[in-house]
Amino acid sequence: FWSGEELSERLEVSQRTLRRDVDRLRMLGYQIDASTGSTGPFDGLPPALPALALAAKVAERAEAAGADLTGADAGGQLPALVNEQELGAYLYKLAASARTAGLDAERALRTYMQGLIRD
Repeated sequence: FWSGEELSERLEVSQRTLRRDVDRLRMLGYQIDASTGSTGPFDGLPPALPALALAAKVAERAEAAGADLTGADAGGQLPALVNEQELGAYLYKLAASARTAGLDAERALRTYMQGLIRD
């Protein structure tokens, strides 16, 4: 399935023309499977998720949509994590470092994730 924007670009018509054409096809009896609104991979994410849980869900959905997450280690700047204990220690150090710098790690991650979702 394509979004209306993607389909109108493929057909080289405006979205308004596409909507009219879909309506006309329906009037002629053709079955058109469509829904209104956005249908991207990040739709339906609960807005109240903690930022880290939101980041995990976004990564999961991005990977399911075909994104390659192997480059997500910021160009090799992150340590190679082997188990959850190491990950926990790394996350704690990151949060403590943010606090020392006067930054809100939860808010920073949430803001960053919301930017990713919008793009």
